Amino acid sequence: MTPLILKNGNYALENSSLVKWRHSGVGSCLQIAAGQSVDIFEEILQADAKPSHLTLSLGIDSTVRWVRFQNLPESQNHEGHLQIETAEKTKFSFLNLGIGAQDSKFSIEANLNGAGAQVKLFSGSILNHKQSSRQKTLLRLHNENIECEQKIKNIVTDQSKIHFQGLIHLLKQSQKSRVSQISQSMSLSDDARVTTEPQLMIEADDVKASHGATMGQLQPDEVFYLQSRGINAQTAKQILLKGFVHDLFQDFNFFNANLILKKLSEVIA
Repeated sequence: MTPLILKNGNYALENSSLVKWRHSGVGSCLQIAAGQSVDIFEEILQADAKPSHLTLSLGIDSTVRWVRFQNLPESQNHEGHLQIETAEKTKFSFLNLGIGAQDSKFSIEANLNGAGAQVKLFSGSILNHKQSSRQKTLLRLHNENIECEQKIKNIVTDQSKIHFQGLIHLLKQSQKSRVSQISQSMSLSDDARVTTEPQLMIEADDVKASHGATMGQLQPDEVFYLQSRGINAQTAKQILLKGFVHDLFQDFNFFNANLILKKLSEVIA
């Protein structure tokens, strides 16, 4: 499947039967038809004058895989918001990657409305120098038997900083649902900062829910092991960091993960 391409708010829509695109002064709306499967690759290369706002409406039994790649110059700032509305048996996988911008803000608000929906929200940030990133998510489960997985992975160095705040709200009608929320960060500098606030609000009494956060560093013995096999220190660190973020990309085989290798090289230089 050839993914739809979105660059700075402009879609190249090759088949209008799959999606409907509507733009207004307050934001844009993308509607996925019932039963359709769509891959989307969004690349942000230039900051907008105003915060971007996109509403995604998913039809019954639709499948969407979306990669959002924020690759702005460090001289620019960026702010964006994604509103998600799911339907029955929707399958939605979303990967938000941030490696650019001096200061970036991105928020997601999702209403998981239809029974049997499966949602994966993944995020990866690689920051150095004095870059900063703020991410906020609010997920509401309005129906039963919904599966929701949220995974955040961050790599920070120099004086960069990241703040993540995420709330998953399981309403009373979300019985038999299963949710997980995990934030994992890797710090390569004593001056870098990561703040995480994973939260669950549970009103239903028959659900499975978990959340947590971890913070770590590259282990010297792992670097030494690779060096003992003839790999130089910088390449060894790059291999370990690539392994740290590798599982974010497993559901998105249409995305070239090598695009982030240049950034990995920068943060360990």
